[in-house]
Amino acid sequence: MKISYNRNEMQNLIDDRESSIFEIPENWQDNDINIKPDKQYTVSKTLSIENLQSTFHAQDMVIKVLWRENWVSEYWLKNSVSHKVSCDNAHNWGNWIRIGDIKLCEHVLAFQQAMRINFDCILSEDSFPIWWLDSFLSEIKPHIKESWNLNYITVKQPILFNFDNWWYMILEPDDGNNKLIIDHQISHNNFWVQRVSLEVTPRVFSYILKARTNAFDNRSKIARIFLDNFWKVPFLESSQKSESFAQLSDINNLLSLEGGKSNRVIEEIMESTDSLLGVNYDNVAFIEWWTIINPNPLFNYKGENIEPVLHWVIDKLWAIGLLWKWSFVGKITTFSTGHKEDVEAMKYLDKNDLLEK
Repeated sequence: MKISYNRNEMQNLIDDRESSIFEIPENWQDNDINIKPDKQYTVSKTLSIENLQSTFHAQDMVIKVLWRENWVSEYWLKNSVSHKVSCDNAHNWGNWIRIGDIKLCEHVLAFQQAMRINFDCILSEDSFPIWWLDSFLSEIKPHIKESWNLNYITVKQPILFNFDNWWYMILEPDDGNNKLIIDHQISHNNFWVQRVSLEVTPRVFSYILKARTNAFDNRSKIARIFLDNFWKVPFLESSQKSESFAQLSDINNLLSLEGGKSNRVIEEIMESTDSLLGVNYDNVAFIEWWTIINPNPLFNYKGENIEPVLHWVIDKLWAIGLLWKWSFVGKITTFSTGHKEDVEAMKYLDKNDLLEK
């Protein structure tokens, strides 16, 4: 990762971006969300969210949501071991984010940052569900209460994080309006491009939170073959199940097409089987050859489905959620950065004197 403060370099990157920008339609928001722009919120009582399924191992689970007086949230496992939300405690783990020992924390972090609702969680399993924010919001909406004035933080000056794969993140200071603008662009195989620019508000986020996790190409193929063939795999321990799954004829056909990448595909199968247990056609958008296999019509816009890029906006929000004591304002411009790059950038911001109230 390279750091730059050169504004001409930043402007050149911005000028080179896709010219066609999706802007969120006015009706893509929940007008029943009454959250004041300068206030922080919490829940008014302990809530128990049931009928959930963990992403890993696909276990039935319950999440208890607790009110919190101060700003820094902690997630708790059933054994009462505390895992505090912080940059130091955040780790990129495969395609997921882990806070301490708790997996798939990125979506609930994004929820807290965008909705300005702070709470603690007690989990009965060690991973959050893969796609649950819509039902979660419905559960807690009647129980949110105003808690204190919102504290803002921004960068002192524009900063560019440039990564080895040509991906980048640019952060610019707030212009005095206490707004967060995210401009994100994805480019898959240098062909399929989507770009969106939006102001993050609780009402807008309450709509885009329905955007599902993306699985591209090989990961999509592996997951779909798994879903379509899981009944053929006997119930075994995870490692044995992975080996059995790898023997399926469809997987072997996929491997034969991948040539030199075969070993990596096998590794992905071995790494992913536990998480695949919690995946289905409803909670993941499968994308192959620039086509969404199972599109969600909620995100059809001017002849295109923009769910993929909107989920990446959620992924930018969880990252700044690591700067927990403050609500980040300013502009974030990103190109294809993933969890690994986002964690690197936030840890650099956290450890260096680059932020101001």
